[in-house]
Amino acid sequence: MEWAATVDLVDSFGAVSVNRLYITRKQDGRKALSKVGRAFQRTVINALIQEWGLLLEPDPDKEYRLILHFYFPAVFSKGWPKKAKSRFRKIDQTNFVKFFQDCVATASGVDDANHTLVLTTKREDPEHPRVEIHLEEWEWPISM
Repeated sequence: MEWAATVDLVDSFGAVSVNRLYITRKQDGRKALSKVGRAFQRTVINALIQEWGLLLEPDPDKEYRLILHFYFPAVFSKGWPKKAKSRFRKIDQTNFVKFFQDCVATASGVDDANHTLVLTTKREDPEHPRVEIHLEEWEWPISM
């Protein structure tokens, strides 16, 4: 069974960067969600619950595959190769994986320990920055 949801990202995805989602706590040096991070987390969880509603019947004993398709406003450097050093902008979608895993876990009731395969893709869509989230039951092929 597969559940899919699309979460629109803020007008400029740069407004939701890992640097803004997390802070380092002074008392113990651990990372924690910032005020911006907590607000964005609520937005994502609410969007997932709205999309999935009561369709989810998670089984805590099953394995799940999580697929995150990120669509950023810009992936490619406009000045490359003459002005920019790299063809690609410095956007690392894997920095966001744990954040979205935690959101999916809260919205679905499926602990992220059950995510035995996590895939991410990075594409460009300046008109509609978003992340498409797919959660599905699955098992590793026996031949592995």
